[in-house]
Amino acid sequence: MIVKFRAECAWDVAQLMTETKATWNRITITRLDPYPDVEVVIDSEMSIEDWRECLSVIPDSHVMVDTVQPIELYTGHR
Repeated sequence: MIVKFRAECAWDVAQLMTETKATWNRITITRLDPYPDVEVVIDSEMSIEDWRECLSVIPDSHVMVDTVQPIELYTGHR
């Protein structure tokens, strides 16, 4: 499944990579200039429910949790 979400900054994504059990085949991070926000696209075997669970353990991860969607449903809105 390919999921997409928004994060308040790249540090949030770094925490995802180091502090959770999330797994992926490919990850793409794009900064949303001029803001520190980033959009993340992840190709993974994990379900959307698994992603929400992983994201929710990261401190202050509400933007990621609120915006994570299968890529075809992603809007970036909370």
